[in-house]
Amino acid sequence: MSQETHKDKFDDVFHEIEQYQQIINSLREEMDKYKNNLGNALSQNTQYQQIIDSLKAEISEYKNKLDNIISTSIEYCKIIEYTSPTHIKRSFTISPNHRLA
Repeated sequence: MSQETHKDKFDDVFHEIEQYQQIINSLREEMDKYKNNLGNALSQNTQYQQIIDSLKAEISEYKNKLDNIISTSIEYCKIIEYTSPTHIKRSFTISPNHRLA
């Protein structure tokens, strides 16, 4: 009877080991899925970061172009203001208090 009891205990322990092995294998599979998902997320993150960097560079280009356009526009406005008939008329108008020599 002692042998039978030992055999039963051994069978029970062996069955438990099999169950734990199944759990371990299941957890390994799940970890592999998470690792794969993490790898994909990191890859996408790298791609998104490259897109963001590219967009920042493009925005910087457009900002520089806009600054140049604004600067040029200001210069044109000054030229137009300086060459406008009212400005020319003002520069040749003699004030009432001015005396000719």
